[in-house]
Amino acid sequence: LVDVRDQELMLPFTDRVANPALGLLARLGHRFSPAGRVEQMRVMLRRAGRPDLDTDRYLATRVLSILAAPFVAYAAWNLAAAQGGMIRLVCTALGVACCTVLPSRRLRAQVEKREASILRQLPDIMDLLVICMEAGLGFTSSVSRTVEHINGEMSDEFALALAEMRVGASRSDA
Repeated sequence: LVDVRDQELMLPFTDRVANPALGLLARLGHRFSPAGRVEQMRVMLRRAGRPDLDTDRYLATRVLSILAAPFVAYAAWNLAAAQGGMIRLVCTALGVACCTVLPSRRLRAQVEKREASILRQLPDIMDLLVICMEAGLGFTSSVSRTVEHINGEMSDEFALALAEMRVGASRSDA
């Protein structure tokens, strides 16, 4: 048998160091976020197709990027020292903007991409649902058949709704 220290050192780096650090940053983000902001992030992440477990990771990334903004500003200010005053100021502002705006802009881009994919897939899914319903299948069976035959974002959402209905959620809640 190996002692406890060796067992801990055998764990991957993410389990030993990164996950506790991300948890600390996420708690910090929960503490200083305005009321309702974490729920908005959760909704945006869900719309982007990322699971609810990703909320803490995203919040930790936001906190880390905001904490890094002053260091990026200082580095940009010093790196642009040879340039003129206006270019130095623009480089600094650009560095800070990248740290504070880029994570939320990236999330919005993921949401837009996923929603566009769903809109492209919707007519095919609706056609197959109508065909199955006209063939005499019930709604749940039609959705199940549609999920089997079509792959994509909308199909995944229907599969999730089916799974929720199977565990007892009402159709409207699912």
